[in-house]
Formats: sequence, structure tokens, C-alpha cells
Amino acid sequence: MAIRLGRPFDTKAPRNRFAASSHGVLGHDGRTPDEIRALGRSDLAAYPTVQIAEARVTGIAADGNGLAVQADGLEDVQARRVILAYGLKDELP
Repeated sequence: MAIRLGRPFDTKAPRNRFAASSHGVLGHDGRTPDEIRALGRSDLAAYPTVQIAEARVTGIAADGNGLAVQADGLEDVQARRVILAYGLKDELP
């Protein structure tokens, strides 16, 4: 079985950061955005092959080995697959 290295990127700016608490999120109703983020990071910590990169992804390009993920302040991260999971940008009045 191949070991797969997970590299989630986190900008520390979740979309819901302005909300006092969540509503309608199964298992997290009433939790603050920071609590939900901390629980997610704690869940990921159980996997020794996951390393969270606290950086913003700025680009993804094909290269000879698959994909090269560019992020602020980091060397390119090589990947065979990329899962895009990003929120919307709210334009607040």
C-alpha cells in the first residue's frame, strides 16, 4: 500500500470567520468558526502523512511529474491529484 502525503493549505481566513456561530452544520451547530477549524485540524493531526501548509495557493501547473502547486512562501509542492475545496468570497456591504 502506497503512503500518500496530504498537504492541505490553510490561509487562516475561513469564509465564516465573521459569524458568531454556525447553524445547520450537522454536529457543529452553535460552534464558532475557530472551534470548527480547530476540530478539523485536530482530526487531520491523527494522520502522520498529512502536513498542513499555512499558505495561500497561487497557482497549479502541469509538469513532467504531474502537477506543481505554487503557494506563497513555499517551494512548489508536487502532486498527482488536487482537490479544490474553497469557499466563496463574500462582498459585505
